[in-house]
Amino acid sequence: MEYKDYYKILGVEKTATQDEIKKAYRKMAKLYHPDKTKGDKAAEEKFKEANEAFEVLGDEEKRKKYDQFGQYGNFQGGMNFDPNDFADMFGGFSGFSGGGFSSAGTGGFSDFFSAMFGGMNGASGGGGRYQTYTYGDPYSGFSGMGGTSGRGAYSHARTGQDGCGSGCASGGCQDKPSYDLETKMKIKLKDAFEGKTTKVSFNAGEGKKTISVKIPAGIESGKKIKLKDQGRKAPDGSHGNLMIEIDIQTEKGQVLKGKDLHETIEVAPWEAYLGTEKIVNTLDGKIKVKIPAGIKNGQKIKLSGKGYRNMKGTRGDLYIEAVVNNPDELPEEVIEAYKKANEKSKD
Repeated sequence: MEYKDYYKILGVEKTATQDEIKKAYRKMAKLYHPDKTKGDKAAEEKFKEANEAFEVLGDEEKRKKYDQFGQYGNFQGGMNFDPNDFADMFGGFSGFSGGGFSSAGTGGFSDFFSAMFGGMNGASGGGGRYQTYTYGDPYSGFSGMGGTSGRGAYSHARTGQDGCGSGCASGGCQDKPSYDLETKMKIKLKDAFEGKTTKVSFNAGEGKKTISVKIPAGIESGKKIKLKDQGRKAPDGSHGNLMIEIDIQTEKGQVLKGKDLHETIEVAPWEAYLGTEKIVNTLDGKIKVKIPAGIKNGQKIKLSGKGYRNMKGTRGDLYIEAVVNNPDELPEEVIEAYKKANEKSKD
């Protein structure tokens, strides 16, 4: 197998800083990008090599392992070696599994890369080569092997044309990295119901940034807010997007199921037996709810149209579940009544 000299490919010294490596990569990516070198196979190959080199050198962990291997074998670019000879020594490398070399399918990277890093960070057969970046993390290069199902890890773009079509099978497509950032934002149920404008701070590789985010009323958990051009900066100067996934936080005793809101309310045994009225907090404010006499533990009271309202204006229901509990301290008259009832039950 041919040893790849990633430093030579990017044109940097082995002592190069991360900033120097990033600048070298950006320069090559811009120079040999398929959109600018349409049909030039040699340029396409250089673009692929630059991506692979940056995948390793732009990641501190991969770079450390790569340097360790290169120093041990004193390898130079283009030299051949048998990876099986190093399987035991480099058991931590996914390709060196102790049972010989096996390619892990790294989305177009060389066999050399597959041998050393094929299984790292979730790589799988046919997987894409770029990881989805996590909101707030500093820019650190292509630090993983996200698959095609991994939240927009990469997209195909056929040079000079829209869409991929059958060209992918014959090498007509070039995988492009995504410069989008993704994160989850926790918001209170009341804020999601009413809508809110809030501030969010993050680092897209150009220092800390704080922007305003409008949370639309009725947004649901799992939905995403797209902030255009707030992602990482691409080599050509453009920016990706910031995708914020909403995670609605409910209070203790609350559960949101679609549009229906479920809450619990504590009821004393005598209240459950005789019936009573309770003040309940709803999304519209406090209301008085009648607890019917004889209600059982776990029984629910339905309040139609008092649940969550989604962005389409459709509203769910509120379900109040009775939790019948004895309080820590009982009034003396209640204790006496319990004693009499207990004695009567023995007759």
